[in-house]
Amino acid sequence: MILDQIDLIDSVIARQVRGIIDELKRSDAYAADRHISLMWGGGKDSTLALLMLAACCEQLQWQLSSASMLHPGMPKGALDNIAGVSRNIAVKHRFFLFSKQSYVEDESIGKKWIRLYRRLYTAVHGSPRFMCLACNLGSIVTEFSVLSTAATHFMATGNMPWELAHFESWLNDFRGSFGDLANMPSRTGNLQLDYFRAWHCVYSSLLLELFPEPTEYKTAIDEFLYAYPADDAPISNVKRLSLFELRYGTEIIPSQHHDVLRAFGWRLPDDIIGCSESDCAYPAAIAYLNIRRNGREQHLLDIGRAAARFHPLPEMVVRAKEQTINGRAESMGLQQLTDMGVLPQSLRETNVEQYPVAMRLLSQLFVIR
Repeated sequence: MILDQIDLIDSVIARQVRGIIDELKRSDAYAADRHISLMWGGGKDSTLALLMLAACCEQLQWQLSSASMLHPGMPKGALDNIAGVSRNIAVKHRFFLFSKQSYVEDESIGKKWIRLYRRLYTAVHGSPRFMCLACNLGSIVTEFSVLSTAATHFMATGNMPWELAHFESWLNDFRGSFGDLANMPSRTGNLQLDYFRAWHCVYSSLLLELFPEPTEYKTAIDEFLYAYPADDAPISNVKRLSLFELRYGTEIIPSQHHDVLRAFGWRLPDDIIGCSESDCAYPAAIAYLNIRRNGREQHLLDIGRAAARFHPLPEMVVRAKEQTINGRAESMGLQQLTDMGVLPQSLRETNVEQYPVAMRLLSQLFVIR
């Protein structure tokens, strides 16, 4: 039993799992044969969440499935962790390329993402976070697609608990922030439905900025976005579940529970630049642009701030700083940008007034999760 294995390794995580099981049993959605889905990037946070969910579902005799957003920046180490852990706990796992299920060997992956990257790079005038806008789009679309293609009753998250706690107020702020740029629909009172409808409106407006020609825009909508959710969309009945929420007076910080991860086959990848050990897209390219724009010292400070907020494994922080100091982050980042065809010296002047949605999304990057 997975819970018994966890109990031998980490009593804090085992106690958290038992608390989640009790919480689910008290839920008004509790019944036999429920289905929980999890977005899994292959990093420590979502992998610990997956292991905790697997223990819960084994005890409750519920179904569990996981899904990952597939893009060309996924390092081999993250893919190996996804393959190894899913095999060790026998969980059903799928990859998605935006709204469609895909496979690692799919040759169209790079072409679609790079097409989007290039447009965003121009729109935000080479901001180091241009790819993060693409990944945020991809993760929202993948999540919607997962919830729409499986009979899911709960959507679990490995995000920090404060994000879920403030979900409703965040959604209200988000709608207000983009109300003048996107035709926001009326609220329905269903948080899931309102959430995915709001994102649909914002992203359809973003894609119109990036692909203004009618034929291009239609192709982009078909490739990168889901259909506008109907009133009876399956996502309207899904409940969100936070696994790291404060229970029993103990906050769960995944980097402090590395032994549980190792026990089920997760390993710290050695082929990653930066502080993200999961599916972050081309972090070396982001590092290169950030160093070129703000300097190496500022980039080191940014690494420290990110570490304080998101609690990466200490080894990752040390590695990220070493890669910055020895220049490896910049050399690899330049190669990644070259492969994408978005060299900084080729950046043409951008009229930011043409891209108000992209620029506003960029300004809220660390608020949007």
